[in-house]
Amino acid sequence: MGARQLLMEAVEAEIAAFLASYQDEHDQAGRQRLAGIGYLPEREIQTGIGGVPAKVPRVHDRDATNEDRLQFRS
Repeated sequence: MGARQLLMEAVEAEIAAFLASYQDEHDQAGRQRLAGIGYLPEREIQTGIGGVPAKVPRVHDRDATNEDRLQFRS
């Protein structure tokens, strides 16, 4: 298994846990507060074995002001 695949599996597990931790929160329209909306452009993550290209998931907070916006940080 390659470093890239391991990194992506770890990030996908992180985003799944993040979204699950807020699954009971809803916006004013009754929709789930957080929604996964794809990925940021691919970039290189520096690891102990060198650079590994990766895509970081994006999350949209539907019910937030700038003060209480939830953001995913891997």
